[in-house]
Amino acid sequence: WQTVQSQQQMGNENALALSGAFVDCAYPALAMNNHGEACQMLVEGLRLVQLSETHYHTCLSLPAIGVLFATEDRLEDAAFVNGAIQRFPCLTRSRWYAAVALDRLAELLSPLPAHLRAGAEKQGASLDLPKMTEWLLAKLEAPA
Repeated sequence: WQTVQSQQQMGNENALALSGAFVDCAYPALAMNNHGEACQMLVEGLRLVQLSETHYHTCLSLPAIGVLFATEDRLEDAAFVNGAIQRFPCLTRSRWYAAVALDRLAELLSPLPAHLRAGAEKQGASLDLPKMTEWLLAKLEAPA
């Protein structure tokens, strides 16, 4: 959260930089099981992604969103997001993302029947990042 505040205090109104700050802040909130704050950070970050029309931070938000959905027992949504994650080697080959989210996501998805998981992952892998951003915002802003 201090990262976002420091960006705002510096007068940085660059939507790309602020979207990254919000997405980055979601990971520690999620690690501390503060799901409400993590969700708020992700929503704000994705709204700024839409303003900037640069969807790089949508990609970087996917592991956090997958874990958030899975911990809320929204396993098919989490599998959908996991399908999108698999498209990005910057996520799947990263030890950092594995440590902070992807290993946990794999564990949380294990109860989901294989056919449901495969179907959801296939659908998630088919969306481009602008459509994924829209889908994620709709899901994050919908009541759980």
